[in-house]
Amino acid sequence: MRAPSRHSGRVLFCLITVILLSCQSTVLADWGGTITGTAASTESDGVNSASYDQQYTLYNSGRPTPTVRYSLSGLFRHFQTRTGSGPYSWLTEARPTGAMDWHTPLLDFRGDASYRADRDELGSTKLTGGAASVRAQTNLLNFPILYGVSSWAKNVNDLELIGYDTRTRTLSAGGTYSTNRVFANYEYSDLLTRNVITGIDRTTRSHTGNLELNRSFVKNLVNFQTNYQISSRTESDNSQITGEVLRTLQASAGLYLADPSPDFDVLESTPALIDGLVGIPAGPDFDLVNGTTHNFGLDFGVPLLVDHLHLYVDTLSTVQFTWTIWISSDNLNWTPIGSNLAAPFNSLFMRYEFAFEQVQTRYIKVSVSPQLLNTPIEVTELRGLIAGTGDRSNREYTDQRGSARIQIQPSKWLSLDAAGDALRQGASLTSLAREEDGLQTSLRFHPARLVDFSTRYQWNRTNYTDSDQEEGNTSSANTILRSQWSRAVSTAVSVDRGEEKTANILVRRSEASRLELRALLLPFLRYATQFNYSEDERFDSPDKIFSRTFSNSFEGDPTNRSQISITHRYETRTARVSAVLKYRVSLSGRLLYRLTDTVNLTGSATTSTDPRRDDRTYDGILSWTPTYKFSIGGAVNRIEGTSTAASNQYSIQTIYHWSVRTDVTASYSFNERENDMSTSSARLSFATRF
Repeated sequence: MRAPSRHSGRVLFCLITVILLSCQSTVLADWGGTITGTAASTESDGVNSASYDQQYTLYNSGRPTPTVRYSLSGLFRHFQTRTGSGPYSWLTEARPTGAMDWHTPLLDFRGDASYRADRDELGSTKLTGGAASVRAQTNLLNFPILYGVSSWAKNVNDLELIGYDTRTRTLSAGGTYSTNRVFANYEYSDLLTRNVITGIDRTTRSHTGNLELNRSFVKNLVNFQTNYQISSRTESDNSQITGEVLRTLQASAGLYLADPSPDFDVLESTPALIDGLVGIPAGPDFDLVNGTTHNFGLDFGVPLLVDHLHLYVDTLSTVQFTWTIWISSDNLNWTPIGSNLAAPFNSLFMRYEFAFEQVQTRYIKVSVSPQLLNTPIEVTELRGLIAGTGDRSNREYTDQRGSARIQIQPSKWLSLDAAGDALRQGASLTSLAREEDGLQTSLRFHPARLVDFSTRYQWNRTNYTDSDQEEGNTSSANTILRSQWSRAVSTAVSVDRGEEKTANILVRRSEASRLELRALLLPFLRYATQFNYSEDERFDSPDKIFSRTFSNSFEGDPTNRSQISITHRYETRTARVSAVLKYRVSLSGRLLYRLTDTVNLTGSATTSTDPRRDDRTYDGILSWTPTYKFSIGGAVNRIEGTSTAASNQYSIQTIYHWSVRTDVTASYSFNERENDMSTSSARLSFATRF
């Protein structure tokens, strides 16, 4: 077995030497650092695992002369782990950084640099990140500020982002002029981006200007602001790509169905599956590991050539699913073109990637065999792609954005705010040409403490001028009435309405209302109740979703040693045509009680029920602090449910405050799971700072 300190000695010694040498010539220097270490042991399914983790940080900052300030810092981390009696695996990381500022009567200079390197269990070191920048800026009073910046960054293969190797270089210069009423600035930048793995080599040169005016009238009762921005860019793609590149195909609709017989059935329209939001799940039931056969598809509108699919998810996944690719001409009868596929998972883009022989089809889908796991993996996006030959292209375009805002406040209890904005953007290598216009207005009426009335209206229009997408606009209105009847009672009522249109066709309408009451029942007991009702109707679907939520909560401090809170919540959702009723009821309570000056007790319980599952959790925590140097705590957690296996977890933790800057922590946990092996974990940690 190799020693844990095999890789740490040389790097740590060099880091300390550099910082100590810098301290010798330093006046008014400040230095310090931290040392932490952890040893852990776990047992699961009869297999023992061990891990050791050490981390060292050092920093030094000072001012050698009245005009120079510097700061240096370094981090070194070493992690070693072993499962069973096998060999140890290693991970080391070093991150030195530094900055320097130099102030002169005419110019200020600043330089920054950072570096990161990793070393694996074979002893090979890899540069995983590096960056540096230099900035110069004038500092003459009552004159425009002129500045110039040069920066460089590099991110290459590390132990987590396999296959990622990007270099960037940026040169920029500009000036800024500012007074109470006028703000103006201009900047020129030259950005070079290169990816060694993919062969992408792009240059972007841009000119950006901004002008902002502020003016008040009628003794500051009326305030007017206007802003105009213009950006002119030239983008050059100098990539020497001789292979294939992927181009995303435009889909007219996303499709989904939970169906164990994927060869015959109509998939339902699911717009959220192609909304471009790869970080937000496409639907509440799109969990790949909930034991359901899922079918995710696309409707291209017309038959197109396709040979790739990308299925995005919301979390890093190591699950190996079994997939099947299907095509159809009518969204009813499906023909498989690939079965029992094991799609690779791209951890950088959080997606499963499918490649197959090129086919021409209007409908295409991917189905996954059911699996049942505890950690959900929810789908966020599906895209179809076609491989083509890369080429060089140059584009020039100009963006213009203008906005204006007027604020009128004739009295302290009345105010009006109106704003409008417009955008005209040309197409680039990474975006579509589009036009956008917006209008926002708000009115607030606050004559006394009893009444506070506000209303808001917002309208936006978007038109992509270089694509076949129809022009669309959205509008929303909101009204809120708050009342403070007394020091003990307050109410709030709000109403929201929103519409989404394509050209002159109403696509979606949503309405919502909320009623809230807060009251002080007793000096030590507070009560709040809230009722929410909403409707959401998409006119391309026969369903209209009704949602209702009713909640009550009590919280207070019965004694100077205790706190208590109880919350009850009831939710329902109903689809008009399909007559699907979904509900969820939850009840939770929490008690905090201080038994003595050194013993605290916390208990909580939660139960929730819906048509598919019934879950209950119970938690208890007991802590004892006999002296300020020593504390001990224990916790119990119980989970029950109809859809998950019951489990009990017991844990205990002891903390010893050796000194003001040093702590020692020991912990042990034991988890027993119904019809499964028990697991246990022990951990000892040491942390100090100086």
